[in-house]
Amino acid sequence: MKRLLFVLPSLLIALHTAPAAADAISVAENLNQDQLIEALAAPAAAATPSGLRGKGATRGLSVEPVAPAAAPSVHLRVQFEFGTAALTAPARAQLDELGKALVSPQLSPYSFRITGHTDAVGEAAFNLRLSQQRAWAVQSYLAGTYTIGANRLESAGLGESVLAVPGDPAAAANRRVEITNIGAGG
Repeated sequence: MKRLLFVLPSLLIALHTAPAAADAISVAENLNQDQLIEALAAPAAAATPSGLRGKGATRGLSVEPVAPAAAPSVHLRVQFEFGTAALTAPARAQLDELGKALVSPQLSPYSFRITGHTDAVGEAAFNLRLSQQRAWAVQSYLAGTYTIGANRLESAGLGESVLAVPGDPAAAANRRVEITNIGAGG
């Protein structure tokens, strides 16, 4: 059976829906478990399991392919020690809320991608490695603290390639972790 298509919930909290290059990405701080569940839950499919929309093709009505919508995603401000992947106490507090959300009945059927981002201060190669290390640190913390199966979490780092605030490459909001629901898994 094909993976269900996701429709991005209309939320007033920080969600990422592929902004234009000049648009800033909203980065959330201090979201609680319920807010994270709401942001990351996959709503009911907007199409039939075959990926087609329409009433009864057998009755002569048209059936149209449905384009997938953006996956539910949230950008979190996760604080690390400067220039390292060491989690700070505020980072662990935010990740504790995320961990409780990920093991909730609403989110436990899904897998998630953890994507690390940095600001554009320093060398691009260093920032790429640092973002990868930070994404891995978040994945390790969540998996170890909340016993989330390795098959439900994956991590990647994008360095400074997708700035939350393109007009201010050094902005703290650029240093973030994005959590994306990548569908039913594990």
